[in-house]
Amino acid sequence: MYEYLDRRYALALYDIAEKKGNVDKYIQDLKEINNLIENNKELKEVIKHPQISTKQKKKTFISIFKGKIDEELLTFLLLLIEKDRILFLKEKIIQLEKIQLERKNTIKGIVKTTIPLTDNERKELIAKLEAKYNKSIILEEIIDPSILGGIYLRIDNDVIDGTVRSKLNGIKQLVTRRE
Repeated sequence: MYEYLDRRYALALYDIAEKKGNVDKYIQDLKEINNLIENNKELKEVIKHPQISTKQKKKTFISIFKGKIDEELLTFLLLLIEKDRILFLKEKIIQLEKIQLERKNTIKGIVKTTIPLTDNERKELIAKLEAKYNKSIILEEIIDPSILGGIYLRIDNDVIDGTVRSKLNGIKQLVTRRE
């Protein structure tokens, strides 16, 4: 719902991080901070508590992170607190990673098979996908016995489902329609 807003925040931070040459560091720091927020019950309660002022929440973050993370990154976190968006930090991280991939002319994909791809199959698949999309491809391989055989591939919004399971489901629908 707020993807556009998350992207604007992420883009602003990305530009700062890129100028400083710290994109990977910023993303890693944000992941650790998000993990801390998600797993530290007391910190999360402070952030969520309506009677704790924004000023006090900012002081808390300053006391925790000052000197441990880049000053601009801390300023970004304080802005998120001020705008009541700090609990949506994960969405900003996702957008930062998307922007980083876009700038590197790279896209991520998922490939599901019942058995691992051989090195040759993986290289051939990646080469064909890179030629099709004219981008570098990062493939996440998932072993999924439930597909029964074949291959399932998702790149961005494109899905290629050549699995035995999908073919069987198609046949099942044809048979049940005729009855």
